[in-house]
Amino acid sequence: MNKESQDLHSPEESSQEKLGKLAVPELTLGKLAFLISIAMLLAFTGTVMLLFAAIPLSISFLLYGKKKAFVANGIVLIVCAGLMMTSQAFIVPFVGYCIALIFGYLVASVVWRNESPVYGAVKNGLIVLAVIFTTLGAVELTSPGLIKSSITVVVVKQATALHKGFSETVGAQGEMIRLLQDLMEKPSTMVDQVMTYGASSIVVLIFLTFWVGVFIVLKNAPVWRSFQSYDHSAKDMVSFRMPFEMVWPLIAGLVLCVSHVYGVSGAWANLIGANILFSLGVFYFFQGIGIFSELLTYWSIVGFFRTMFVLFVAMTSYELLAIAGVLDTWIDFRRFFNKKNKSEGDIL
Repeated sequence: MNKESQDLHSPEESSQEKLGKLAVPELTLGKLAFLISIAMLLAFTGTVMLLFAAIPLSISFLLYGKKKAFVANGIVLIVCAGLMMTSQAFIVPFVGYCIALIFGYLVASVVWRNESPVYGAVKNGLIVLAVIFTTLGAVELTSPGLIKSSITVVVVKQATALHKGFSETVGAQGEMIRLLQDLMEKPSTMVDQVMTYGASSIVVLIFLTFWVGVFIVLKNAPVWRSFQSYDHSAKDMVSFRMPFEMVWPLIAGLVLCVSHVYGVSGAWANLIGANILFSLGVFYFFQGIGIFSELLTYWSIVGFFRTMFVLFVAMTSYELLAIAGVLDTWIDFRRFFNKKNKSEGDIL
């Protein structure tokens, strides 16, 4: 090894490389294929599990770098595109995997740029939302009614498929079949709901995906930290609090909804108010999760039971968590939890 090469590899860098090898013994192509396989499995389900498909892809970017990860995923996309040409059944998985790949890259970029996890998740969410709403706006301007008609086609198709499945199932509930039959005949019932709350639903879904993705990637930092320098941790996301000023648009949204209920204003007030409440509510939900996590720390609940508690409450009482987040603007629940967290790794 010449002098130039020795200068490029300082003792500190060598120790980092050794530490990396201890954390991840060998970054083989098999491990990369395994991470991609997990992402494919999650993306191909076509369910809410798509939210988690970006996580193994983010870890693959952080471990193997952009070049190797993109080449490997490019091969997967080519194969999926070929399968899509043979059967329409592969269209949804292909699109889902493309979305997961984009989200995975953006989550990894938070670490590469050494951004605050909260700032990175919010920034990426706003970027994606800007692209989505700009695209939808352009489509609506160039082809008025196309979005609504496309949603109607999807609703009828899904209702028909579910109706057929329930009809062929022994002991299927007659009420469910009747509901699906009504939906097939009058899809406007569902379509109107989608058109009314679609914007806020997209906002919630996008920010939830980024928040969960960044959080879980940071919780698995021991896997990739030897290969990527990052100054933040998952604790930053748990201690998140909404700025006080954001309570005013929240109150405005609530007033609009209440005014519609009492007949003071028209349907437009409910449309605007509900979308404001849902869009801001997801951030207060994150704040509520942090409060609940602090409470579990105060109660000394750690490990597996802590994770199960958080998941159970998040899935069954998300409204209460959001309300707790709003009330925390004035009450500051965390000051009641005076027991210090001794282990950052126990959070959630």
